[in-house]
Parts: sequence; C-alpha cells; structure tokens
Amino acid sequence: MAERRKRNEPKRQQSSNPGPSSQGRRGTVETTARPSEATGREAAMLRVLCDVLSRMSRTPAGKPLDVNPLLRTVGEAVDTDRVYIFRLRIDENTNRRYATLLYEWSHKNVTPQIDNPEMTDAPFDEMPVEVIRKLGNGESVVMFRDEVEGFAREQMDKQEIQSLIFAPIRLEHGLWGFAGFDHCREVRHWTEAERDTLTTFAGALGIAANCNQL
Repeated sequence: MAERRKRNEPKRQQSSNPGPSSQGRRGTVETTARPSEATGREAAMLRVLCDVLSRMSRTPAGKPLDVNPLLRTVGEAVDTDRVYIFRLRIDENTNRRYATLLYEWSHKNVTPQIDNPEMTDAPFDEMPVEVIRKLGNGESVVMFRDEVEGFAREQMDKQEIQSLIFAPIRLEHGLWGFAGFDHCREVRHWTEAERDTLTTFAGALGIAANCNQL
C-alpha cells in the first residue's frame, strides 16, 4: 500500500512501461483510422474494459487498488500517450479547488508528469469554465491545444499535448477528481467509443473511491 501523502492523499504513482509503437512524430497531423482499424480497436477496448472492471470488482472494499497496471492496460488498448488520475481538494480558507496528479501511466516516448511539481495543487478553477461545468455535471470533456487559452494552453504546451479528454470521477456528494487521456503524437479526434471507454472507467473509479480503494 502506498504511503499516505499530506492531506491524507495516497502517494502518487507512475508507470512508464513501453506501450504500442508511436505512430509518427509529434505534430499537428490528425489521426484518422480506417473503418476496419476503428472497428478492431473498439472491439479491443471493449474486451479490455470488461477485464479491467472485472479486476476492480474483485478487489475487496477498503483494500487499495493496484491502479497503475489498470492505467497501462487501458492506455495500450486506446493507443494513447498518457492515462492518469487527478484528485481534487478544496481550500477551506478560499474555497478554491486544486488538482493533484495521483496516478499515471505514460508511453515510453513521452515525458511522465507524475514528478512534475506543477501537477501538485494545480489551480483547477483556472481551467476553462466549460470544462469545470461539464465535469461537475458528470460529462466528459475534450480539449485541443490550438483551441484553448490561458492556463489550459500553457499546460498543454509544456506537456506537449495535442489533444486530451477528461472524464469525471464522482462520489455520492460530488466531484472527487477526474481521469484523462493525453495524446501527444498528433491531434486526435476521440471517437464515441473511446470517450465511452474513459467515461466508464472513470465511473468505476468513482465506485472505488467511495469504497476507499484510491
């Protein structure tokens, strides 16, 4: 079991195992899969998601999940560059929300962010208003580097992210945090199946958080 961090948060964990081969150099070339490729990927994602959910369901309540292997499995199935989990906290004095990166899997060709100090207590309320609204309403969010400004653009530039997707991790009383995919090789337009994969995974993580498994 990972040691608890300050504010009773679990120690952040990172896995940087070799993933699928990078498809091209980073840039602004958009990913467009042929129909047969998309169908095969969607079938693989469904199989992996069923396996991940089964593994999670077998972990007793109160026992921490072995999260990083789950992130790697999902990341390789989706063929993306990073998969991660952020947890939110509210400052009691200012009522502002801050996000801390707790777990991460990254492809071997991108820089891990788990030890980046800017990923501890990042100012969540500086994210675009629409992003905050959608996550609060239980919706997934897609962002493209060239379409955002301010804090979000600054962080995407620093982390070489071309496009990303967030999905909320919810408790019974509200937003616990969010899970995400980063794509750094090129601009990627996420399919409905890929969004559904992350949303379902994040929903399962919410159940785990309710059971004190994160």
